[in-house]
Amino acid sequence: MTNIVGMNDLNKQYAELKEEARGLVKDTEKVSEIVERVNAILDQNEVLREASEDISGLVSFVTDSLSGDYTWASEESLASVIGAFLYLIKSDDAINDNSPVIGYIDDLRVFTIARESIKKDMDAYTGWNAER
Repeated sequence: MTNIVGMNDLNKQYAELKEEARGLVKDTEKVSEIVERVNAILDQNEVLREASEDISGLVSFVTDSLSGDYTWASEESLASVIGAFLYLIKSDDAINDNSPVIGYIDDLRVFTIARESIKKDMDAYTGWNAER
């Protein structure tokens, strides 16, 4: 079967970025810069803004974890999300972000993968966040 939308490339790139993110988990300053870039991309892109409730939740998960407000996130979950952030920032990913309409499909897929991989941690965070 033909790899129409570069799913193999997407998975490979995300795995590499997730590995890079493992080294960044405790670098609050660097992760804050990444989060700022993600928020800027969300602000500028209607397609992502419409899907950004999930992405915004992941941004809050990372931000609250790194600030020390939320102390129960695993480093693996943080690396998964930060890896997705790095993927979003990368313009030459599986589907070029300059491609009209479809350019962010792969980015949204990576966020879905990240969200599914941290479901347990994210559910706990959502409950914690609702109670505060």
